[in-house]
Amino acid sequence: MKGKASVFCMMVVALLLSGCGKNLPAISQEEMDKKPAILMVTGANLSPEAQASVQKALPVWRQTQNISYEWISGAQNLQEITGKIQTVPYDYVITVGNGLSEQALPLSAQMPDKKWVLLDDDFPGSVVQSVYGHVTYKRADPALRQNVWDDWVKQQQNLGLPIEWITETSKPIPSAWAPSEEADHIVYTDGGNPWFNQLSLQTRQHGARWIVTYTPIEGASLQRLKSLNIPVVNMAQDKLELNWDVILSGILDNIVKNSDPSGIQYYSNSEASVTKK
Repeated sequence: MKGKASVFCMMVVALLLSGCGKNLPAISQEEMDKKPAILMVTGANLSPEAQASVQKALPVWRQTQNISYEWISGAQNLQEITGKIQTVPYDYVITVGNGLSEQALPLSAQMPDKKWVLLDDDFPGSVVQSVYGHVTYKRADPALRQNVWDDWVKQQQNLGLPIEWITETSKPIPSAWAPSEEADHIVYTDGGNPWFNQLSLQTRQHGARWIVTYTPIEGASLQRLKSLNIPVVNMAQDKLELNWDVILSGILDNIVKNSDPSGIQYYSNSEASVTKK
């Protein structure tokens, strides 16, 4: 009896397994072979290091993950390729460069059927509060740069040594360094007025002990600052160092796992650092 019972049990198990197999939906070869199609767009001012990383990464993506891609290098105006982006069924549009990020933000609203990944390659420009749900925007944490100089700025503040700041309207001075009540200590080079004359006036009014360039100014203007006989700290020389191999590896990982985190994200410590000069 034991032998027959064992055979019967085996038959039942076999029938159950057979039934389960018939109820499982078949996966077509087309579904198994389907992989994302990517449009990579890199800016005209992209660093050689970033260019080399992109050039190295894309063939690897294709070889290891069967990802199809097209790469447009040296782009300046996304509007020139809007038609291409709209008509080609890309799954992802990846842009590299601050200028391209600013253009891609409004453009992405017109094409919610694609996933957009925007990668800045410099310190943050204009303030961005939010992005659309199909957009991932990676940029440097403003605090990253602030941390490098915070001790020095606070030391001058504690000593009561006034600072006059030079920047652009799109790159505001951190509020901890220049509170709103001290807005008259800031000069904007893109404000439309002769900014040097304004700076000269403010340094006299405030008895400035330091002039700090938060954003780059041309060499002739830097030389002209010396005529004010006030020490100049050129924070604009600081360099944002980006580890593009790590950044692109993270993007690939998200694509492969189909786990694209949307919203504004800051580069991690392994992806970005600041070199103080």
